[in-house]
Amino acid sequence: MGSRPTTLSIALISVTRPNFPVGWKLPPINPVSILKTMKIQGRYLIVPLLAVLTCLPAVPSGTALGQDATWVIIRATAPPGRPGRVPARVTVSKSRVRVGEWLMVSLAPPAGVNRPLFRVSFGDGREEVTRNRQIDHKYGRVGHYDIYASVESEAPPPPPPVPRVVLSVAPNTTPVEKPVTFNAQLSSSYPGIKYRFVFGDNDQTAWQDQPLTTHEYAQANTYRAYVEIGADDNGSFKPLGGSARETVRVNAQPQPRDSVNLNANPTTVAVGRRVTFNARAISRDLNISYRFVFGDGSATDWQTSSQALYDYASPNSYQAYVQIRSSSITFGRPVISSARQPIQVIAPQRRLAVDLTVDPATANTETLVTLTARVNSRDTNIRYRFFYGDGSASEWQVGRRSSRRYPVANTYFAYVEAGLLNNNLAINVEATSKTKQVAVTPIAPPTPSPTPTPTPGSSPTSSPGSSPTSSPGSSPSSSPGSSPTSPGPPRSITDSSPPPADGDPPARSWWKYLLVALLIAFVGYRTYGLLFAPRPTFRPVPDAGGSGVDEVTNPLAINSQILLKPGIADGLYRVNTDEPNLVRSIRREND
Repeated sequence: MGSRPTTLSIALISVTRPNFPVGWKLPPINPVSILKTMKIQGRYLIVPLLAVLTCLPAVPSGTALGQDATWVIIRATAPPGRPGRVPARVTVSKSRVRVGEWLMVSLAPPAGVNRPLFRVSFGDGREEVTRNRQIDHKYGRVGHYDIYASVESEAPPPPPPVPRVVLSVAPNTTPVEKPVTFNAQLSSSYPGIKYRFVFGDNDQTAWQDQPLTTHEYAQANTYRAYVEIGADDNGSFKPLGGSARETVRVNAQPQPRDSVNLNANPTTVAVGRRVTFNARAISRDLNISYRFVFGDGSATDWQTSSQALYDYASPNSYQAYVQIRSSSITFGRPVISSARQPIQVIAPQRRLAVDLTVDPATANTETLVTLTARVNSRDTNIRYRFFYGDGSASEWQVGRRSSRRYPVANTYFAYVEAGLLNNNLAINVEATSKTKQVAVTPIAPPTPSPTPTPTPGSSPTSSPGSSPTSSPGSSPSSSPGSSPTSPGPPRSITDSSPPPADGDPPARSWWKYLLVALLIAFVGYRTYGLLFAPRPTFRPVPDAGGSGVDEVTNPLAINSQILLKPGIADGLYRVNTDEPNLVRSIRREND
């Protein structure tokens, strides 16, 4: 019986790249389990299977099939919910990086969180707690990683509760055109609160910060007023509510009676001083006239002006008043008088006079100059104002002294004004002093002490431990190796001693310097002309018959020649001789 032929069936498997889920790893291959599942008629295909397994590529742990072994995939996700943690927004600079490459992670806290503390998880088992808004991180292995962050501190505080508001009105019953006060009161404080009052007569205020306002009703009626409250909400305005309505009853106001008041300024005045009278009338009639009665038998005519000026001629106590009447032709219109205004007129006082003293009158730029005012009165209402002469002045003051330091050397003319305080309202200038001169000179530089000159052949004697002694009138001696005597200390800026009396200030002696400069220029010019200017030299040369003059009419036996120094081109020269004849000659450059 022959052996049966063996049938070998080989299944061809098409291998394609599977679409594995993210983070999926290839399970380890067990050759034994594969051999148990593959049978061909009771025989194992060991050799073909081993060949197939040998040809499979090695997949490292943690790498998905079809993925480059050097890349890292990153995804920003929300953190898992935990109590006390608020999610933060995470943004990555790249969605994938290579292993070992830095990745920049940006963090943003939720709205309303102050000084957030971030807790960042990078998905590779590492976390970082930071307050920075940007951090860097790098991964050591390939794979897919989820990054998330949360905020763990300073969550936004809950908003305060909305307060209740109550409106109070005072008075609740009032005549027309009388002010009514409205006051809003909150049950609790609230940030950025604003108020708007609605009066019930189609009038209301704008949104304001103050919880208080006033309003006048023009017509008699019963009104229902209330107040609204609101606050700023991140740049927008948010209404919060309002109060209950309050009733305001406005009655018709009775017609007021005509009246007039008189005001005098001043009420105590010296003889000859002017008094100002002002009348204030309350009347339904707009056309009214005024008549001022001054109390000394004098009065004005009826006038439309509500002001009058008057000078009392003798000292006494007077009772002044004003009258008003209608200017229109209305029969039976009464004349209404004001209350009496007492005016006290006193005897004329001695005219105020003021004088100014300056100490010192001559100073340098660092000296404090004191200006003192003297008046011929002991009136406590006298005020003083000092003018320093440099364009500046003091304010009105009670004190009679003022000090000034002049920073620029010059001659200044200062004076002072004296005035009287008028009913604590204004100051009337009564007297002005004569100007006083203040001569300000610059500070002279400190004069250094002379350097001592040692005596030849003599050595200074000094005993150990003893200080050098100097006899009066002798020059100071210096020891070998010692430093030269230092100049004396600089002059103090508070030194108010005047400069030497001799010599004019620099501002007045400029003409002296001009004369000295002109004199030096003249002497220099004459010296140059005598010593350095070129001068001709005369030398007689006998030359019979060669004088170059007409020999027939006027022969000469001597030909006089003038030798010129170098640098003289031409000129006209005069030669003086003992002979009575005067010889002149012109020498040209090319002759």
